[in-house]
Amino acid sequence: MVKRKSCSDSNRWGGIAIPHGSPGLVKESKIVVATLDKPMMWGGTEMVTLVFFLVLKHENSDKRRRLFHQLSRLAGNPEMVAKITAQTDREQLIELLI
Repeated sequence: MVKRKSCSDSNRWGGIAIPHGSPGLVKESKIVVATLDKPMMWGGTEMVTLVFFLVLKHENSDKRRRLFHQLSRLAGNPEMVAKITAQTDREQLIELLI
């Protein structure tokens, strides 16, 4: 992912960063969520508080499309982004995301 980050910008909007790996190199799809205590500059242009690290295989393009649609809807809802970012309990965080 670090090599890919240097080659192209990650998606980011509404305080959310979405770095992603090269699908051709992925053996198993995973999503890792990081909530940040303090906003950080991402890509030199935007402060983010929520990071979704996407490691997605080429297959499941419909699922990938739906995921990006859900993330774009989340980015348009700053109240929900703040609620997710403030969550400290793992189980409650998962409930907010699903």
